[in-house]
Amino acid sequence: MTQDLHDKTTDGYAMPSARSQRIARNTLFLFVRMAVVTLLSLYISRVLLAALGVEDFGIYQVVGSLVTAFGFINGAMVAATQRFYSYELGRGNDSGVGRVYSVSIVVQLLLVLLVCAIAIPFGLWYVPNKLVAPPERLTVALWIYFISLGTFVINMLLTPFQSLIVSHERMNLFALLSIVDISLRLGAVLLLKSYAGDQLLLYPILLLAVSGVMALCYVGSTRRLFSQVHFHWVRERTVYREILAYSGWNLFGNLAAVAQTQGINIVYNYFFGPILNAAFGIVNSVRSTLIAFANNYQMAANPQIIKSYAAGEYDYLHKLICASAKISYLLMLCVVIPFALDLDLLLRLWLVKPPEYASLLLQLTLIVLLIESLSGALMTGVQATGRVRTYQVLVGSMIIMILPLSMLAFWLGAPPEYSVYINIVVSIACLAVRLLLSYKYHALGIGYYLRRVVLPILPPTTVVLLGAYLYRYQLPYVGSIWGLLVASILLGGLCTVVILTLSLTTEEKRIVKGYLHLSKRRKAPND
Repeated sequence: MTQDLHDKTTDGYAMPSARSQRIARNTLFLFVRMAVVTLLSLYISRVLLAALGVEDFGIYQVVGSLVTAFGFINGAMVAATQRFYSYELGRGNDSGVGRVYSVSIVVQLLLVLLVCAIAIPFGLWYVPNKLVAPPERLTVALWIYFISLGTFVINMLLTPFQSLIVSHERMNLFALLSIVDISLRLGAVLLLKSYAGDQLLLYPILLLAVSGVMALCYVGSTRRLFSQVHFHWVRERTVYREILAYSGWNLFGNLAAVAQTQGINIVYNYFFGPILNAAFGIVNSVRSTLIAFANNYQMAANPQIIKSYAAGEYDYLHKLICASAKISYLLMLCVVIPFALDLDLLLRLWLVKPPEYASLLLQLTLIVLLIESLSGALMTGVQATGRVRTYQVLVGSMIIMILPLSMLAFWLGAPPEYSVYINIVVSIACLAVRLLLSYKYHALGIGYYLRRVVLPILPPTTVVLLGAYLYRYQLPYVGSIWGLLVASILLGGLCTVVILTLSLTTEEKRIVKGYLHLSKRRKAPND
Protein backbone atom coordinates (compact mmCIF):
# COMPACT_ATOMS: atom_id res chain seq x y z
CA MET A 1 0.00 0.00 0.00
CA THR A 2 2.69 2.48 1.04
CA GLN A 3 4.84 1.78 -2.04
CA ASP A 4 1.84 2.07 -4.34
CA LEU A 5 1.04 5.48 -2.96
CA HIS A 6 4.67 6.54 -3.33
CA ASP A 7 4.52 5.58 -7.00
CA LYS A 8 1.58 7.94 -7.45
CA THR A 9 3.43 10.95 -6.03
CA THR A 10 5.63 13.05 -8.29
CA ASP A 11 7.08 16.51 -7.85
CA GLY A 12 5.89 17.43 -11.30
CA TYR A 13 2.24 17.29 -10.32
CA ALA A 14 0.72 20.77 -10.16
CA MET A 15 -2.17 21.72 -7.98
CA PRO A 16 -5.28 22.42 -10.12
CA SER A 17 -5.68 26.16 -10.66
CA ALA A 18 -9.44 26.11 -9.98
CA ARG A 19 -8.86 24.56 -6.57
CA SER A 20 -6.03 26.98 -5.86
CA GLN A 21 -8.32 29.88 -6.72
CA ARG A 22 -11.04 28.48 -4.47
CA ILE A 23 -8.60 28.15 -1.59
CA ALA A 24 -7.31 31.67 -2.28
CA ARG A 25 -10.84 33.09 -2.31
CA ASN A 26 -11.83 31.33 0.90
CA THR A 27 -8.59 32.34 2.59
CA LEU A 28 -9.28 35.96 1.67
CA PHE A 29 -12.70 35.75 3.35
CA LEU A 30 -11.07 34.24 6.42
CA PHE A 31 -8.44 36.98 6.52
CA VAL A 32 -11.17 39.62 6.56
CA ARG A 33 -12.84 37.69 9.34
CA MET A 34 -9.54 37.43 11.17
CA ALA A 35 -8.79 41.15 10.92
CA VAL A 36 -12.15 42.17 12.38
CA VAL A 37 -12.24 39.45 15.03
CA THR A 38 -8.63 40.12 16.10
CA LEU A 39 -9.07 43.85 16.57
CA LEU A 40 -12.34 43.48 18.43
CA SER A 41 -11.07 40.57 20.55
CA LEU A 42 -8.04 42.52 21.69
CA TYR A 43 -10.20 45.51 22.55
CA ILE A 44 -12.70 43.29 24.39
CA SER A 45 -9.90 41.79 26.52
CA ARG A 46 -8.60 45.24 27.40
CA VAL A 47 -12.02 46.61 28.37
CA LEU A 48 -12.98 43.46 30.27
CA LEU A 49 -9.75 43.47 32.29
CA ALA A 50 -10.25 47.15 33.13
CA ALA A 51 -13.92 46.64 34.06
CA LEU A 52 -13.51 43.54 36.21
CA GLY A 53 -10.07 44.15 37.70
CA VAL A 54 -7.25 41.62 37.80
CA GLU A 55 -8.75 39.41 40.52
CA ASP A 56 -12.29 39.15 39.10
CA PHE A 57 -10.85 38.74 35.60
CA GLY A 58 -8.76 35.84 36.90
CA ILE A 59 -11.82 34.28 38.57
CA TYR A 60 -13.79 34.52 35.32
CA GLN A 61 -10.90 32.94 33.40
CA VAL A 62 -10.51 29.94 35.70
CA VAL A 63 -14.27 29.32 35.99
CA GLY A 64 -14.51 29.56 32.22
CA SER A 65 -11.70 27.01 31.99
CA LEU A 66 -13.71 24.59 34.14
CA VAL A 67 -16.55 24.72 31.61
CA THR A 68 -14.34 24.83 28.53
CA ALA A 69 -12.52 21.77 29.82
CA PHE A 70 -15.56 19.78 28.71
CA GLY A 71 -14.91 21.03 25.18
CA PHE A 72 -12.90 17.90 24.48
CA ILE A 73 -16.24 16.11 24.09
CA ASN A 74 -17.54 18.60 21.54
CA GLY A 75 -14.19 18.94 19.80
CA ALA A 76 -14.33 15.27 18.86
CA MET A 77 -17.65 15.81 17.07
CA VAL A 78 -16.41 18.94 15.29
CA ALA A 79 -13.58 16.94 13.73
CA ALA A 80 -15.88 14.01 12.96
CA THR A 81 -18.67 15.99 11.29
CA GLN A 82 -16.27 18.04 9.16
CA ARG A 83 -14.39 14.92 8.12
CA PHE A 84 -17.48 12.91 7.17
CA TYR A 85 -19.18 15.86 5.44
CA SER A 86 -16.06 16.57 3.35
CA TYR A 87 -15.49 12.89 2.63
CA GLU A 88 -19.03 12.42 1.27
CA LEU A 89 -18.74 15.65 -0.75
CA GLY A 90 -15.43 14.42 -2.17
CA ARG A 91 -17.21 11.26 -3.34
CA GLY A 92 -20.08 13.34 -4.77
CA ASN A 93 -22.55 11.60 -2.46
CA ASP A 94 -25.24 14.15 -1.51
CA SER A 95 -27.41 11.56 0.22
CA GLY A 96 -24.40 10.66 2.39
CA VAL A 97 -24.11 14.29 3.45
CA GLY A 98 -27.76 14.20 4.54
CA ARG A 99 -27.18 11.05 6.59
CA VAL A 100 -24.15 12.58 8.31
CA TYR A 101 -26.19 15.71 9.10
CA SER A 102 -29.03 13.75 10.69
CA VAL A 103 -26.78 11.39 12.62
CA SER A 104 -24.60 14.24 13.90
CA ILE A 105 -27.64 16.05 15.32
CA VAL A 106 -28.76 12.92 17.21
CA VAL A 107 -25.25 12.24 18.51
CA GLN A 108 -24.81 15.87 19.51
CA LEU A 109 -27.99 15.79 21.61
CA LEU A 110 -26.74 12.68 23.38
CA LEU A 111 -23.38 14.36 24.04
CA VAL A 112 -25.15 17.40 25.52
CA LEU A 113 -26.92 15.12 28.00
CA LEU A 114 -23.60 13.46 28.83
CA VAL A 115 -21.88 16.81 29.40
CA CYS A 116 -24.67 18.04 31.67
CA ALA A 117 -24.65 14.78 33.65
CA ILE A 118 -20.92 15.23 34.33
CA ALA A 119 -20.59 19.01 34.52
CA ILE A 120 -23.44 19.80 36.90
CA PRO A 121 -22.31 17.66 39.86
CA PHE A 122 -18.67 18.49 39.12
CA GLY A 123 -19.37 22.25 39.36
CA LEU A 124 -21.39 21.86 42.55
CA TRP A 125 -18.41 20.09 44.12
CA TYR A 126 -15.39 21.90 42.69
CA VAL A 127 -16.34 25.58 42.81
CA PRO A 128 -17.34 25.76 46.53
CA ASN A 129 -14.62 23.38 47.73
CA LYS A 130 -11.57 23.62 45.47
CA LEU A 131 -11.64 26.96 43.64
CA VAL A 132 -9.00 29.39 44.92
CA ALA A 133 -10.88 32.70 45.19
CA PRO A 134 -12.03 35.15 47.90
CA PRO A 135 -14.82 33.48 49.94
CA GLU A 136 -17.30 36.25 49.19
CA ARG A 137 -16.96 35.58 45.43
CA LEU A 138 -17.58 31.83 45.50
CA THR A 139 -21.37 32.15 45.16
CA VAL A 140 -20.96 34.42 42.14
CA ALA A 141 -18.38 32.01 40.72
CA LEU A 142 -20.90 29.17 40.98
CA TRP A 143 -23.51 31.21 39.09
CA ILE A 144 -20.92 32.02 36.43
CA TYR A 145 -20.16 28.34 36.07
CA PHE A 146 -23.74 27.31 35.34
CA ILE A 147 -24.48 30.28 33.06
CA SER A 148 -21.29 29.53 31.12
CA LEU A 149 -22.38 25.90 30.92
CA GLY A 150 -25.60 27.03 29.24
CA THR A 151 -23.59 28.99 26.68
CA PHE A 152 -21.37 25.97 26.11
CA VAL A 153 -24.37 23.70 25.50
CA ILE A 154 -25.81 26.07 22.89
CA ASN A 155 -22.47 26.18 21.08
CA MET A 156 -22.30 22.39 21.16
CA LEU A 157 -25.66 22.10 19.45
CA LEU A 158 -24.45 24.36 16.63
CA THR A 159 -21.65 21.97 15.61
CA PRO A 160 -23.55 20.15 12.80
CA PHE A 161 -24.56 23.49 11.25
CA GLN A 162 -21.13 25.14 11.48
CA SER A 163 -19.41 22.05 10.07
CA LEU A 164 -21.89 21.97 7.17
CA ILE A 165 -20.90 25.51 6.20
CA VAL A 166 -17.16 24.85 6.45
CA SER A 167 -17.31 21.53 4.57
CA HIS A 168 -19.16 23.19 1.69
CA GLU A 169 -16.36 25.79 1.71
CA ARG A 170 -18.80 28.68 2.21
CA MET A 171 -16.18 30.71 4.05
CA ASN A 172 -17.87 34.00 3.15
CA LEU A 173 -20.87 33.01 5.25
CA PHE A 174 -18.67 31.60 8.01
CA ALA A 175 -16.69 34.86 8.11
CA LEU A 176 -19.85 36.98 8.18
CA LEU A 177 -21.38 35.04 11.06
CA SER A 178 -18.10 35.21 13.01
CA ILE A 179 -18.04 38.99 12.59
CA VAL A 180 -21.64 39.22 13.80
CA ASP A 181 -20.71 37.09 16.82
CA ILE A 182 -17.71 39.18 17.86
CA SER A 183 -19.68 42.41 17.27
CA LEU A 184 -22.39 41.24 19.64
CA ARG A 185 -19.71 40.32 22.20
CA LEU A 186 -18.28 43.82 21.88
CA GLY A 187 -21.74 45.23 22.53
CA ALA A 188 -21.95 43.07 25.66
CA VAL A 189 -18.65 44.43 26.98
CA LEU A 190 -19.62 48.05 26.25
CA LEU A 191 -22.93 47.51 28.04
CA LEU A 192 -20.98 46.05 30.94
CA LYS A 193 -19.06 49.32 31.40
CA SER A 194 -22.26 51.22 32.15
CA TYR A 195 -23.64 48.66 34.61
CA ALA A 196 -23.47 49.66 38.26
CA GLY A 197 -24.07 46.18 39.73
CA ASP A 198 -21.92 43.06 39.81
CA GLN A 199 -20.25 43.12 36.40
CA LEU A 200 -18.65 39.72 36.94
CA LEU A 201 -22.12 38.14 37.07
CA LEU A 202 -23.65 40.18 34.25
CA TYR A 203 -21.00 39.37 31.64
CA PRO A 204 -21.72 35.60 31.29
CA ILE A 205 -25.45 36.37 31.14
CA LEU A 206 -24.84 38.67 28.18
CA LEU A 207 -22.69 36.04 26.48
CA LEU A 208 -25.49 33.51 26.93
CA ALA A 209 -27.84 35.88 25.10
CA VAL A 210 -25.28 36.35 22.31
CA SER A 211 -25.03 32.57 21.86
CA GLY A 212 -28.82 32.34 21.56
CA VAL A 213 -28.85 34.95 18.79
CA MET A 214 -26.01 33.20 16.93
CA ALA A 215 -27.86 29.88 17.17
CA LEU A 216 -30.78 31.41 15.28
CA CYS A 217 -28.38 32.81 12.67
CA TYR A 218 -26.59 29.51 12.03
CA VAL A 219 -29.72 27.37 11.90
CA GLY A 220 -31.55 29.83 9.66
CA SER A 221 -28.59 30.21 7.28
CA THR A 222 -28.01 26.48 6.80
CA ARG A 223 -31.70 25.71 6.31
CA ARG A 224 -31.88 28.37 3.60
CA LEU A 225 -28.63 27.54 1.76
CA PHE A 226 -28.67 23.77 2.03
CA SER A 227 -32.36 23.02 1.67
CA GLN A 228 -31.53 19.60 0.21
CA VAL A 229 -30.01 18.66 3.58
CA HIS A 230 -32.71 18.08 6.17
CA PHE A 231 -33.12 16.04 9.32
CA HIS A 232 -34.55 12.55 9.14
CA TRP A 233 -34.24 9.47 11.30
CA VAL A 234 -31.40 7.31 10.10
CA ARG A 235 -31.85 3.63 10.89
CA GLU A 236 -28.53 2.44 9.48
CA ARG A 237 -26.44 1.55 12.49
CA THR A 238 -23.23 1.52 10.49
CA VAL A 239 -23.36 5.32 10.07
CA TYR A 240 -23.73 5.85 13.81
CA ARG A 241 -21.01 3.32 14.46
CA GLU A 242 -18.53 4.95 12.06
CA ILE A 243 -19.07 8.47 13.41
CA LEU A 244 -19.03 7.35 17.04
CA ALA A 245 -15.89 5.25 16.54
CA TYR A 246 -14.13 8.16 14.84
CA SER A 247 -15.34 10.59 17.52
CA GLY A 248 -14.42 8.20 20.31
CA TRP A 249 -10.74 8.19 19.43
CA ASN A 250 -10.80 11.93 18.73
CA LEU A 251 -12.34 12.32 22.18
CA PHE A 252 -9.06 11.28 23.75
CA GLY A 253 -7.08 13.63 21.52
CA ASN A 254 -9.32 16.56 22.39
CA LEU A 255 -9.08 15.73 26.08
CA ALA A 256 -5.33 16.07 25.70
CA ALA A 257 -5.69 19.43 23.96
CA VAL A 258 -7.94 20.70 26.76
CA ALA A 259 -5.39 19.55 29.33
CA GLN A 260 -2.76 21.52 27.43
CA THR A 261 -4.63 24.81 27.90
CA GLN A 262 -7.61 24.78 30.26
CA GLY A 263 -6.12 22.06 32.48
CA ILE A 264 -2.94 24.09 32.95
CA ASN A 265 -5.09 27.11 33.84
CA ILE A 266 -6.77 25.12 36.61
CA VAL A 267 -3.38 23.91 37.85
CA TYR A 268 -2.14 27.50 37.86
CA ASN A 269 -5.08 28.43 40.06
CA TYR A 270 -4.27 25.63 42.51
CA PHE A 271 -0.56 26.45 42.84
CA PHE A 272 -0.43 30.21 42.22
CA GLY A 273 -3.95 31.69 42.65
CA PRO A 274 -6.22 33.86 40.44
CA ILE A 275 -3.57 36.51 39.67
CA LEU A 276 -1.66 34.06 37.49
CA ASN A 277 -4.96 32.98 35.91
CA ALA A 278 -5.32 36.57 34.74
CA ALA A 279 -1.87 36.40 33.10
CA PHE A 280 -2.67 33.05 31.51
CA GLY A 281 -6.01 34.43 30.31
CA ILE A 282 -4.14 37.14 28.43
CA VAL A 283 -1.79 34.53 26.96
CA ASN A 284 -4.72 32.38 25.82
CA SER A 285 -6.42 35.42 24.28
CA VAL A 286 -3.35 36.22 22.19
CA ARG A 287 -2.78 32.52 21.48
CA SER A 288 -6.27 32.01 20.06
CA THR A 289 -5.97 35.21 18.00
CA LEU A 290 -2.64 34.21 16.47
CA ILE A 291 -3.84 30.66 15.79
CA ALA A 292 -6.90 32.08 14.02
CA PHE A 293 -4.61 34.24 11.86
CA ALA A 294 -2.17 31.50 10.86
CA ASN A 295 -4.93 28.90 10.39
CA ASN A 296 -6.81 30.94 7.80
CA TYR A 297 -5.14 29.11 4.93
CA GLN A 298 -5.29 25.80 6.80
CA MET A 299 -9.00 26.11 7.41
CA ALA A 300 -9.62 26.89 3.74
CA ALA A 301 -7.47 23.93 2.66
CA ASN A 302 -8.82 21.31 5.10
CA PRO A 303 -11.94 20.36 3.09
CA GLN A 304 -9.78 20.00 -0.02
CA ILE A 305 -7.33 17.74 1.83
CA ILE A 306 -10.12 15.39 2.88
CA LYS A 307 -11.89 15.50 -0.50
CA SER A 308 -8.64 14.76 -2.38
CA TYR A 309 -8.04 11.71 -0.18
CA ALA A 310 -11.62 10.52 -0.72
CA ALA A 311 -11.12 10.87 -4.50
CA GLY A 312 -7.76 9.03 -4.39
CA GLU A 313 -5.80 12.07 -5.63
CA TYR A 314 -2.69 11.46 -3.57
CA ASP A 315 -0.40 13.72 -5.63
CA TYR A 316 -2.61 16.70 -4.92
CA LEU A 317 -3.07 15.57 -1.32
CA HIS A 318 0.67 15.55 -0.59
CA LYS A 319 1.32 18.87 -2.29
CA LEU A 320 -1.59 20.50 -0.48
CA ILE A 321 -0.48 19.16 2.92
CA CYS A 322 3.03 20.56 2.42
CA ALA A 323 1.76 23.88 1.07
CA SER A 324 -0.66 24.22 3.99
CA ALA A 325 1.99 23.45 6.60
CA LYS A 326 4.50 25.84 5.08
CA ILE A 327 2.11 28.73 4.48
CA SER A 328 0.59 28.36 7.97
CA TYR A 329 4.08 28.53 9.51
CA LEU A 330 5.10 31.53 7.39
CA LEU A 331 1.91 33.39 8.28
CA MET A 332 2.55 32.72 11.96
CA LEU A 333 6.18 33.80 11.60
CA CYS A 334 5.20 37.10 10.00
CA VAL A 335 2.57 37.91 12.60
CA VAL A 336 4.91 37.27 15.56
CA ILE A 337 7.51 39.76 14.27
CA PRO A 338 6.33 42.67 16.48
CA PHE A 339 6.10 40.31 19.47
CA ALA A 340 9.65 39.09 18.83
CA LEU A 341 10.93 42.68 18.72
CA ASP A 342 9.31 44.18 21.84
CA LEU A 343 6.56 42.17 23.53
CA ASP A 344 6.68 44.19 26.77
CA LEU A 345 5.88 47.42 24.92
CA LEU A 346 2.95 45.83 23.09
CA LEU A 347 1.46 44.49 26.31
CA ARG A 348 1.76 47.91 27.98
CA LEU A 349 0.09 49.61 25.03
CA TRP A 350 -2.70 47.04 25.02
CA LEU A 351 -3.37 46.51 28.74
CA VAL A 352 -1.61 49.51 30.35
CA LYS A 353 -0.73 47.35 33.39
CA PRO A 354 -0.34 43.76 32.18
CA PRO A 355 -0.47 41.01 34.84
CA GLU A 356 2.79 39.60 36.15
CA TYR A 357 4.21 36.70 34.12
CA ALA A 358 2.07 37.59 31.08
CA SER A 359 5.09 38.64 29.01
CA LEU A 360 7.28 35.64 29.81
CA LEU A 361 4.52 33.07 29.34
CA LEU A 362 3.52 34.65 26.03
CA GLN A 363 7.11 34.72 24.69
CA LEU A 364 7.46 30.99 25.25
CA THR A 365 3.96 30.29 23.93
CA LEU A 366 4.93 31.92 20.62
CA ILE A 367 7.54 29.19 20.15
CA VAL A 368 4.87 26.54 20.77
CA LEU A 369 2.59 28.17 18.19
CA LEU A 370 5.30 28.18 15.52
CA ILE A 371 5.94 24.48 16.04
CA GLU A 372 2.25 23.60 16.10
CA SER A 373 1.56 25.58 12.90
CA LEU A 374 3.53 22.89 11.03
CA SER A 375 1.28 20.14 12.40
CA GLY A 376 -2.21 21.21 11.34
CA ALA A 377 -2.02 19.93 7.76
CA LEU A 378 -0.41 16.66 8.84
CA MET A 379 -3.19 16.19 11.38
CA THR A 380 -5.91 16.77 8.76
CA GLY A 381 -4.16 14.38 6.38
CA VAL A 382 -4.23 11.62 8.97
CA GLN A 383 -7.83 12.33 9.93
CA ALA A 384 -8.87 12.19 6.28
CA THR A 385 -7.99 8.49 6.26
CA GLY A 386 -10.37 7.80 9.15
CA ARG A 387 -7.65 5.72 10.85
CA VAL A 388 -7.24 7.85 13.94
CA ARG A 389 -6.91 5.29 16.73
CA THR A 390 -3.11 4.97 16.72
CA TYR A 391 -2.71 8.67 16.02
CA GLN A 392 -4.86 9.78 18.94
CA VAL A 393 -3.35 7.27 21.37
CA LEU A 394 0.23 8.30 20.58
CA VAL A 395 -0.18 12.05 20.13
CA GLY A 396 -2.91 12.42 22.76
CA SER A 397 -0.86 10.57 25.37
CA MET A 398 2.13 12.80 24.72
CA ILE A 399 0.09 16.02 24.96
CA ILE A 400 -1.79 14.97 28.08
CA MET A 401 1.52 14.35 29.85
CA ILE A 402 2.07 18.13 29.87
CA LEU A 403 -0.41 18.37 32.74
CA PRO A 404 1.08 15.84 35.23
CA LEU A 405 4.64 16.89 34.35
CA SER A 406 3.74 20.53 35.04
CA MET A 407 2.09 19.60 38.34
CA LEU A 408 5.20 17.68 39.33
CA ALA A 409 7.42 20.63 38.41
CA PHE A 410 5.28 23.06 40.43
CA TRP A 411 5.17 20.68 43.38
CA LEU A 412 8.99 20.64 43.31
CA GLY A 413 9.01 24.43 43.38
CA ALA A 414 9.43 25.34 39.70
CA PRO A 415 8.12 28.74 38.48
CA PRO A 416 5.04 28.97 36.19
CA GLU A 417 6.97 29.13 32.90
CA TYR A 418 8.17 25.53 33.27
CA SER A 419 4.84 24.27 31.97
CA VAL A 420 5.54 26.05 28.67
CA TYR A 421 9.05 24.60 28.48
CA ILE A 422 7.48 21.16 28.79
CA ASN A 423 4.95 22.12 26.13
CA ILE A 424 7.71 23.07 23.67
CA VAL A 425 9.44 19.70 24.00
CA VAL A 426 6.16 17.80 23.63
CA SER A 427 5.15 19.84 20.56
CA ILE A 428 8.38 18.89 18.76
CA ALA A 429 7.86 15.21 19.60
CA CYS A 430 4.23 15.34 18.39
CA LEU A 431 5.29 16.89 15.07
CA ALA A 432 7.69 13.97 14.50
CA VAL A 433 4.97 11.41 15.30
CA ARG A 434 2.46 13.08 12.97
CA LEU A 435 4.99 13.00 10.16
CA LEU A 436 5.72 9.31 10.69
CA LEU A 437 2.01 8.45 10.72
CA SER A 438 1.45 10.48 7.54
CA TYR A 439 4.09 8.32 5.87
CA LYS A 440 2.41 5.15 7.15
CA TYR A 441 -1.19 6.05 6.25
CA HIS A 442 -0.92 7.78 2.88
CA ALA A 443 2.80 7.65 2.01
CA LEU A 444 3.75 11.29 2.52
CA GLY A 445 7.53 10.88 2.31
CA ILE A 446 9.56 12.27 5.20
CA GLY A 447 12.28 13.49 2.86
CA TYR A 448 9.59 15.03 0.64
CA TYR A 449 8.17 16.93 3.63
CA LEU A 450 11.60 18.10 4.75
CA ARG A 451 12.43 19.40 1.25
CA ARG A 452 9.11 21.12 0.66
CA VAL A 453 8.42 22.45 4.17
CA VAL A 454 11.31 22.45 6.63
CA LEU A 455 14.15 23.65 4.38
CA PRO A 456 12.14 26.53 2.79
CA ILE A 457 11.13 27.96 6.20
CA LEU A 458 14.71 28.19 7.49
CA PRO A 459 15.76 31.40 5.60
CA PRO A 460 12.86 33.62 6.78
CA THR A 461 13.13 32.19 10.32
CA THR A 462 16.82 33.11 10.39
CA VAL A 463 16.00 36.63 9.15
CA VAL A 464 13.45 37.15 11.94
CA LEU A 465 15.80 35.87 14.65
CA LEU A 466 18.69 38.06 13.45
CA GLY A 467 16.39 41.07 13.12
CA ALA A 468 15.05 40.61 16.66
CA TYR A 469 18.60 40.28 18.03
CA LEU A 470 19.81 43.44 16.27
CA TYR A 471 16.78 45.44 17.37
CA ARG A 472 17.01 44.41 21.01
CA TYR A 473 20.76 44.58 21.55
CA GLN A 474 22.28 46.77 18.83
CA LEU A 475 19.79 49.57 18.18
CA PRO A 476 18.79 52.41 20.57
CA TYR A 477 15.06 52.29 19.79
CA VAL A 478 13.79 49.69 22.24
CA GLY A 479 10.74 50.96 24.14
CA SER A 480 9.64 53.40 21.41
CA ILE A 481 6.39 52.74 19.58
CA TRP A 482 7.70 54.48 16.46
CA GLY A 483 10.92 52.50 16.59
CA LEU A 484 8.93 49.28 16.92
CA LEU A 485 6.63 50.26 14.05
CA VAL A 486 9.49 51.11 11.68
CA ALA A 487 11.47 48.00 12.66
CA SER A 488 8.40 45.78 12.19
CA ILE A 489 7.72 47.19 8.72
CA LEU A 490 11.35 46.84 7.63
CA LEU A 491 11.77 43.36 9.05
CA GLY A 492 8.39 42.28 7.71
CA GLY A 493 9.27 43.57 4.25
CA LEU A 494 12.63 41.82 4.25
CA CYS A 495 11.01 38.61 5.50
CA THR A 496 8.39 38.84 2.71
CA VAL A 497 11.10 39.20 0.05
CA VAL A 498 12.95 36.17 1.42
CA ILE A 499 9.71 34.15 1.49
CA LEU A 500 8.78 35.02 -2.09
CA THR A 501 12.25 34.30 -3.44
CA LEU A 502 13.38 31.33 -1.37
CA SER A 503 10.41 29.72 0.38
CA LEU A 504 7.47 29.43 -2.03
CA THR A 505 7.12 27.20 -5.07
CA THR A 506 5.66 28.47 -8.35
CA GLU A 507 2.19 27.11 -7.59
CA GLU A 508 2.25 28.57 -4.05
CA LYS A 509 3.16 31.96 -5.54
CA ARG A 510 0.15 31.50 -7.80
CA ILE A 511 -2.03 31.23 -4.70
CA VAL A 512 -0.56 34.48 -3.35
CA LYS A 513 -1.26 36.14 -6.70
CA GLY A 514 -4.78 34.81 -6.39
CA TYR A 515 -5.18 36.71 -3.11
CA LEU A 516 -3.98 39.91 -4.74
CA HIS A 517 -6.16 39.42 -7.82
CA LEU A 518 -9.23 38.83 -5.69
CA SER A 519 -8.41 41.84 -3.52
CA LYS A 520 -8.08 44.12 -6.57
CA ARG A 521 -11.38 42.87 -7.99
CA ARG A 522 -13.12 43.63 -4.69
CA LYS A 523 -11.61 47.11 -4.52
CA ALA A 524 -12.56 47.90 -8.13
CA PRO A 525 -15.78 46.03 -8.88
CA ASN A 526 -16.68 48.25 -11.85
CA ASP A 527 -13.46 47.69 -13.79
